Amino acid sequence: MRQLPWRDFLEEMRRLWLAARRRHRFHPEEEPPLRPFLDETVSAWPFSAVGIELSPACAGVYLLYCTGRLNYIGLAVDGRGIRQELERHRRGDYGSCTQGASAFLYHVDPDPIALHRRFLRAHRERYGGRLPACNESPPCMAQSPSARR
Repeated sequence: MRQLPWRDFLEEMRRLWLAARRRHRFHPEEEPPLRPFLDETVSAWPFSAVGIELSPACAGVYLLYCTGRLNYIGLAVDGRGIRQELERHRRGDYGSCTQGASAFLYHVDPDPIALHRRFLRAHRERYGGRLPACNESPPCMAQSPSARR
């Protein structure tokens, strides 16, 4: 019986996925790397009303990107959910720096403050002590609750 080309493709994808999975196994005490989130927006949501509406209304960490570059690492706590914070950024409540975002990612975590610090620490380590552009700019820091943490 002749195999179809798509079967070969699927088998190759399965083989690559299994190999990648073996390379990226972590011990429970090990933290998974954050590099993919800091570098690019492969699976990011569009920073639009529809994209924001699909985000959760619970506490967590969100990442704002502008044309593929991480621009802001935000924190949604104190009764404000990720969806509410993203909407405030889209309206411009935190300044024009984050209002111009083009995409976002989010992470729901039982301890969002620790995860936020971890993202900031990873960014500083990777980029010579610098934070994302909108985390460093004064207009965003003056208003955003996540910047005060």
